[in-house]
Amino acid sequence: RYTRTLLDKGNGHYNLMILCWNVGQESPIHNHPNSHCFMKTLEGVVHEELYKKPDMTSCQCSCGCKMKKIDDRDYAIDNVALITDKDGVHRVGNRSHVDKAVTLHLYSPPFTTCHKYDDDTSKETEVPMGFDQDFSGRCCGTSCCS
Repeated sequence: RYTRTLLDKGNGHYNLMILCWNVGQESPIHNHPNSHCFMKTLEGVVHEELYKKPDMTSCQCSCGCKMKKIDDRDYAIDNVALITDKDGVHRVGNRSHVDKAVTLHLYSPPFTTCHKYDDDTSKETEVPMGFDQDFSGRCCGTSCCS
């Protein structure tokens, strides 16, 4: 599993964190409820898949509908991305079989829960957002991605 390390709580205005992606790791498809997500690749290459936000009212099958991908792109070192719920929902991951990846994320405003979406049914599940480590204000001189 990828790790989420909190670097700064931003006085309640934002969360700044480092995500470390081992080979082949990816997030579930998820949203950023009423928040802007800025992501910068610090190491390696990460892949983003953007999906249309599911509309269960137009689904023809009672078992749900497959998520519809609308775009995908790679972000190499120093590339920056922005996503909001207006853009859609997304999945981020490290497709490399050799190299790890590290990304810096700023979420404004911060959020404590988000929704993840099942690839095959578009079923939405609310999940709590947590951190593997909390170095807010004290990361200097310490490895955040151990």
